[in-house]
Amino acid sequence: MRDKIKTIFWYIKKGYFLQLLNILKRSKNEDTRLEATQWCRENAVTELEALQKFGINSKEVIKEEYLEYAYSEYKKCSTPMGGPGSMVMLHNICKYFQPKSVVETGVAYGWSTLSILSALKNNNGQLISVDMPYPKMGNEDNVGCVIHPLLRSNWTLIRKPDILGLPFALKKLGKIDLCHYDSDKSYRGRKWAQKKLWKSLKINGIYIEDDINDNIAFQEFTIALGVSPIIVKCDGKFLGLIIKS
Repeated sequence: MRDKIKTIFWYIKKGYFLQLLNILKRSKNEDTRLEATQWCRENAVTELEALQKFGINSKEVIKEEYLEYAYSEYKKCSTPMGGPGSMVMLHNICKYFQPKSVVETGVAYGWSTLSILSALKNNNGQLISVDMPYPKMGNEDNVGCVIHPLLRSNWTLIRKPDILGLPFALKKLGKIDLCHYDSDKSYRGRKWAQKKLWKSLKINGIYIEDDINDNIAFQEFTIALGVSPIIVKCDGKFLGLIIKS
């Protein structure tokens, strides 16, 4: 109980009242992980198969210079904030489609951010990332730390929770070419963000959502849209991709 009270005060101190209210409204009965995981397993393809579905038949690796810097900075951090994930696939999708305006939610160390920015550098695309620091961990200085200085000119970081930062990011960019959702993994959080991101996505834009096996929010989203997503298994987890037609 004491820990919960401290967490509540952390949100209040930061001014994240709307995010706190959103968390308090979450249902205790929204655990649909088993159903979502089964659906993902039945429909998943490999990263290479997913790239081929996009017409990408060969993988390009991220520059060694960027990766060396990333891992050297990562080793300096003591706060655990998640691993690299699907870096190669994100990099290659952005490299192939050359999006000009990209929104990302969830940064942590910045592995996905690095993957996107390393591809956007050639076409001068702009990325806006929205990230809320982990409650009470004091990790603000570590957010995005693995991103090479040469890539930061095309990047804007909004240090707020989705409910505050995402509307601002979408308003600033207008219509977007690609979005990568990797923040609030709750059913309620996903449902809220999916509508906003999809509405802002251009025709032929690419929607990417991480950890879709956590609950059935992404499955319901695709059913409502009447689309067949590409589901990719990566490091024991699943992510979903949709091209808006």
